[in-house]
Amino acid sequence: MSFFLILILLLLGLGYLMRRRQQQQRKQTLTRQLYAWASQTPTLEPDLQQWIQRLPAPEAAVLVDLLSGYCASLNWELAWLFAPQIERAPTLKQALEESVIAYARAILTGLQMEEDVRAYQAYLAFARKPTARKQRPLVQKLYPKLQAEAPPARAASSKLSWLPWSSAKQKANTKQKSLSRKEQITVIQRAFDHNPARAMELLKEVLAEEAASTVAQAKQQATSSLRLGPLGAAA
Repeated sequence: MSFFLILILLLLGLGYLMRRRQQQQRKQTLTRQLYAWASQTPTLEPDLQQWIQRLPAPEAAVLVDLLSGYCASLNWELAWLFAPQIERAPTLKQALEESVIAYARAILTGLQMEEDVRAYQAYLAFARKPTARKQRPLVQKLYPKLQAEAPPARAASSKLSWLPWSSAKQKANTKQKSLSRKEQITVIQRAFDHNPARAMELLKEVLAEEAASTVAQAKQQATSSLRLGPLGAAA
């Protein structure tokens, strides 16, 4: 490889590193400006303002990337929002500010809906193949929660009458024998048909309990591995 080729490669590499550093510095500057803008903008809703201000720097940098991409799609620049010169273009400033706030609000709403999204995805999987083997744990955990909400015999006309045991006779039969898996699936399907809001809340509870159990098991395994030596003996 000739000296000139090596020199060209070095210069190209150096140029790339310099551009990368400039991009990082620019993003850091925009992140700091975003924090300042969030604290000084009266039109920003309090919850949105607090969310932006409390974002760790890496997550705030991701938000900057998202907002920058959104602005670029409109042929704008996010940096305009933080520049003093934007005051000379009040109409653009208002449109830019309102658009950035609306987009940030959409992002926050999406994050807040994460639990609901997981529950809906779980419901879709159940609805497609309710009798599948992988749905058995869900049926086993969700059905008892629905069963626990069965009203007493004298309250058969309550708002929980969508459950199959809403009458005294049906509830008595339920006590005498446990339902088959197919019947439990039917109960869950009826719940989503007649009271989807409550059924989805109970499904979210099941998923939250599963997540908490998984975290607890992981912590327990991590603690056990720290207590044991490389051969399984006490460290």
